[in-house]
This record gives sequence, C-alpha cells and structure tokens, in this order.
Amino acid sequence: TISSVGYFKGQPILRNGAKNNDDIYVTNTVGDAFVGIKVLENKIRLTKKSANYFIKKFYLPDLPHKFSRKIHLFANSSIDISDGFFQDLKHILTNSNLSSEIFVNNVPVSVYLNLYLKKTKKNKLDFVSNGDDYQILFTASKKKRNLIKKISKDTSTKVSIVGNIKNKSIPGSIKLINEKLGLPKKLGY
Repeated sequence: TISSVGYFKGQPILRNGAKNNDDIYVTNTVGDAFVGIKVLENKIRLTKKSANYFIKKFYLPDLPHKFSRKIHLFANSSIDISDGFFQDLKHILTNSNLSSEIFVNNVPVSVYLNLYLKKTKKNKLDFVSNGDDYQILFTASKKKRNLIKKISKDTSTKVSIVGNIKNKSIPGSIKLINEKLGLPKKLGY
C-alpha cells in the first residue's frame, strides 16, 4: 500500500464547484480498463494484440498529468474517473446540487473498444461505468472552451465535451441524450 500526501499553493478544484450551464469534459478515453480486467479474468477473449492493449490500459493507465497541472486555469469542478464515469459524475452533481445532460455519443472510447462494441453489439454505457480509467472528469464555463482547446493541444491530451450541467429540480440526476436504453444498472463502484 502506498499513501501519498501533497499540497497545492492555490485554491484546489473540488467536486462541489460545478455551475449551471457548465460544459462537462472528459480527458482521453474511458472503458478500456474494464475490458482489461475482464480479459485477465478470462471473461472476455480477444486476439493477443487486443488483449495486450486492454491489459496494459488496466495496469498502466494513460494519466493526463501535464493537462492536470493546468486545470486550475479553467475548471469549476473536477474528479478522477476511478469509480466509473457515471458514478464520478454523480459525485460532482450531488456535491454541487445540480444535474446534467450527457451526450452518449460524445463519451470518448478508444478505437479498440469501439471495434469490440461494434463486433459484440454490447452497450457502450456498461463499459464506461466501471472505473479504473483515471481520466479527469471536469466542468468549465463555455467561455473557457478556447483556453481548454489550446491547453489540450499543448499537452497532447484529448479532451471531449460530453454534456452540460443543468439547474434541475432533482440534484444529481443524469439525463442521457441520444440513448434509448437509459442509464446502466450499475453506475460504478
């Protein structure tokens, strides 16, 4: 077990800072680590190349550390995706007393995961809601879009707008846009 303790000289970006009409962002892609676990458990069988890709994503996630160093310049709220995309989004929403709309087609998955989902006809949402991706889920004002795009380019970090924060009557609720099946039964850990 490793414990790490640190400090931040400025104001940290917490889970409770989301604001109405913020964009919701995700760095890189999500869902690969879950497939890696299932490959290791022999519950998913793939070609050696694909299996190695997913196992590597589980053991050695691509941490957006260069991008994270700049997040204080634009983010209102932030969390790492360790419990699963929807579970960690729910943490931001409940702590900020807000709700969201998510554009399911915009939730970023890797080329490998996309090919697997097309081949097996499985639901994308069941894969992105399982955690261990260690990407950054954050919210920011629409006014910060150009700055985020520039920092994304400067740090070679893919950043996707996946939804919007809404001031709805049910704090913590997640409305899916362009998705008929609704939220997965398991939102995360």
